[in-house]
Amino acid sequence: MRTIRGLATQVSFDLKKNWRSATNVVMLIVFAALLLITFFTAQGGSDLSNRQTYQAYASADSIIQNQAWTLQKKSDKVKLTAAEQRRLDRKMAQHEYFKTILLAYSDVFSPIIHDQTTVKLASQKALLAYERYTLQETKAGRTDLAIIAVPGKQPDASLLGRKLDVAFYQYLVDHKLVEIPVTRKNAPANNYLSNVFLYRLSPLLLLAVFAVQAALLFTGEKRSGTINFMNNLPTGKFAILVARMASFVCLALPLFLIACVLTYGLVAHYNGVGSWQYPIVFSPDGRSVATMMPAQFLLLYTGLILAGAVFLMAVSALTSLFSGRLGVNLAVLGAVLATALPQVAGASVLHGVAPFLPGSYLQVSQVVLHQTAAPILSVGLGALVLLVWAGALSAVAAVVLHRRGRI
Repeated sequence: MRTIRGLATQVSFDLKKNWRSATNVVMLIVFAALLLITFFTAQGGSDLSNRQTYQAYASADSIIQNQAWTLQKKSDKVKLTAAEQRRLDRKMAQHEYFKTILLAYSDVFSPIIHDQTTVKLASQKALLAYERYTLQETKAGRTDLAIIAVPGKQPDASLLGRKLDVAFYQYLVDHKLVEIPVTRKNAPANNYLSNVFLYRLSPLLLLAVFAVQAALLFTGEKRSGTINFMNNLPTGKFAILVARMASFVCLALPLFLIACVLTYGLVAHYNGVGSWQYPIVFSPDGRSVATMMPAQFLLLYTGLILAGAVFLMAVSALTSLFSGRLGVNLAVLGAVLATALPQVAGASVLHGVAPFLPGSYLQVSQVVLHQTAAPILSVGLGALVLLVWAGALSAVAAVVLHRRGRI
């Protein structure tokens, strides 16, 4: 009981000492700036996302027409082979689909059409028809297709990529939802925050901010020269370390959540909330297609990145026992973050143990959508892996402190 009371006292002391730290304000500003940079750059500018999409399809149609024209010109001189004739027929079929898409999109820019929602829904039906065609052709093994490089997304000509695109547009058409292009900077809050996490902001950058905060917290006493005072306190040294961990959990983690809430509120104020039913399509197993809603994605992303931050906290805490240098602590944390890079996490020699390594779960957005370079467990089990590693490193720290009795 006395030990628990002493630990509670130490935690209370650490929280009182650290909650007013200027570092917390700086970190909150950094988190908010990373999340809001696209929002601020969009202010005062016009939204070009629909026009960019139109141009992408127009460019693809121009290429297809040139290819078809080359084949037709050849047919004027010599008879085309059966393979060439089939290729020409496919090019002409794709051109017809694109012509319908471009005609539907042209109404989006018409100044005399005020019911833009109906117009955009019609354009999505045209897009769905083409995506169904590409899926049919891909299943048949005919891959000379124009897969549109829509701005903000990487084109995926694989069979799975075709299934994902069909599922996406099918959902929009069935639920009468208007597509929010990835490049649309004035997107509603649901789409904005999801797109930031999916396409615009690396989770490793967010985790790097947590790493800096952890390194500053766990090396602070040694850098300030007050470590001798801390070592002479009657409180158990592990209790002091646990108190710092509690400070990180109670102060650092909420800063990210506050930045997310501020971002969501600001974007919702100017651009609206958007639909909670807007689809995020993905493949949970590399074969089938599943749909995730924005709320589910944001909850999974937030939970996993906070688990990653706790893991980095444990790494920083253990490192601080061997070196009080900020640079050393940051270097170790940087090396840990590097294990999440595809070149490391996806190494074939690690595939057998990859599901149980923390680095496999630090690329948070890819983990949530099951697009990782290495095999992984579920998102929930991935968070558990990170927390178990954090607990194991904390146990090692406890052993080190028990043996030497000094922080």
